[in-house]
Amino acid sequence: MPVQEIFKSIYLIITFLFLLGFIFNFFKKFLLARIVMSMGSILCFLCIILLIIIEKRIPLFGSFESTVYIIFLVSIIEIISKNFIETAFYKNRISLIMCIAFFIILLLQKNSPKIFNNDFFMYGNLWVNIFFNLRLVGAAFFIYAAIIANAVMWTNLNINLSDINQSNINSLSINSNMPSQNNCNSNNINIKFIKNNAIHMARNFLLIGVAIYLVSEWAGSLWCLNWLGDSWRWTKDFFKASIVFLFVMLCFHIPVSFKYSSKIKLPAMSFPAMFIIWMILFH
Repeated sequence: MPVQEIFKSIYLIITFLFLLGFIFNFFKKFLLARIVMSMGSILCFLCIILLIIIEKRIPLFGSFESTVYIIFLVSIIEIISKNFIETAFYKNRISLIMCIAFFIILLLQKNSPKIFNNDFFMYGNLWVNIFFNLRLVGAAFFIYAAIIANAVMWTNLNINLSDINQSNINSLSINSNMPSQNNCNSNNINIKFIKNNAIHMARNFLLIGVAIYLVSEWAGSLWCLNWLGDSWRWTKDFFKASIVFLFVMLCFHIPVSFKYSSKIKLPAMSFPAMFIIWMILFH
């Protein structure tokens, strides 16, 4: 069987697994959802290992390798952050929206060849490797920030203390003005505080993403300097790279006093993710 057919089969299986994950999450079969999502992430990791073995390099460029790498990174970020108290109340909705995001990203490149990008001489350059790889890492953080923001936006919290880890409740109570469990029940937990903490966490991931993206662009400037003799060129590629920063700045500079700030800020936090995905897959 040709290598392309093998990767096409893996792509279809990954897509199907995250579609199943969405269905299981939607019907509140969270354990089954976690199992199939883990299987999808493992297959993405397998593709990355095959890339390293076959091409002898890390994921850099090309829609297929970029997609599986980003999905794997977002999955790792979600596993690490799922125990954070800031997102504990939204973990099931985060899982649901993550499946939707993965399915859309996979669907966007259904007509693209399921192969690794052809190797060429520039891949031996350190700055090229840093530029392309960290752009994908930054994209993963942008996507996870957007997932948290959408989880907050599309969730009406109906808190049941018995469903939440006791340490999370105690941590929230100790580190804030939120009432402790002794003084509250499921009907009077400070919902606004929980929501604001989750939004703050999304902002943190967005900030991490833009910091990584900035390092990527710095490496790209050095690559450009060594290649063309100048660290900046007035081209559409440099312009598109700059737009990512503009979208991130928009998220951080919406006035808090604005009456509908959260209704604008939360959707706006998806703009960097959407734009960089378009830039990576259709550049």
